[in-house]
Amino acid sequence: MKKSILYLLMFVLTIGLTTSCSSDDDSSGGSESGIVGKWNLTQAGGYDENGTLFFVDVFQLCPGKNYLEVEFFADGTFHSEMYEYECEHDSSSGTYTVNGNILTGIAFGDEGGEAEPLTIEELTSTKLKLKGTDDEDGDFYLVFTRM
Repeated sequence: MKKSILYLLMFVLTIGLTTSCSSDDDSSGGSESGIVGKWNLTQAGGYDENGTLFFVDVFQLCPGKNYLEVEFFADGTFHSEMYEYECEHDSSSGTYTVNGNILTGIAFGDEGGEAEPLTIEELTSTKLKLKGTDDEDGDFYLVFTRM
């Protein structure tokens, strides 16, 4: 299981991601206005070799810096900052769109990476839970907390 968790964290560090969101504070759905704001990645999840869903807390790899922060702006643009081991820094900016509960156009910390759509599993005033699919490893989850 430790191997699966480590692999998932490494996957989150390197893969280009796209997000989906909901505007309703109590349910899933989609609206650009609901996602607007600054978010901090706090958990990552996936399925272990037995098919059990698990989540791990994401911790700071660089003192005083969150691992991944993303800010969505009302004009359809975003900016993300990622701090990895030894405070290696990546950032990306661009445009995003929300269609239903699918957000497209975002590749966190992956210069030139292809952005894959993610599905919003949950969006409240404080929590954003995204689900994505990797061709090799299946479904994964990212949980953000509003800053």
